[in-house]
Amino acid sequence: MESRKWRVGLIFMFHLWDQVPKSLANSIKAAGPHYHLYTTSKQILRDLAEEIDPFTIEEALKLPRHYAINVIRAGGETITPFMAKMSAPPSKWRLSSNKK
Repeated sequence: MESRKWRVGLIFMFHLWDQVPKSLANSIKAAGPHYHLYTTSKQILRDLAEEIDPFTIEEALKLPRHYAINVIRAGGETITPFMAKMSAPPSKWRLSSNKK
């Protein structure tokens, strides 16, 4: 999602649409954002089924670790959603999470 100011972009990161006010969620969706969907709930995938097509909800539920379905809007159009292996967290974070 881009701001009205030149060269300013906004990034929203959250797990559920319920975590943001409904009016903000509707504004984000209406702005045509990029989506990078990692493993998530069936409900979220149902809400975004049209966005992730040609992937099915069942395929999206089986995403391997560190993979995401990417929905990119560029050049005035939406690129066909694609799955890609994303970068793993930096080793500093992986090590600290393994100490638990």
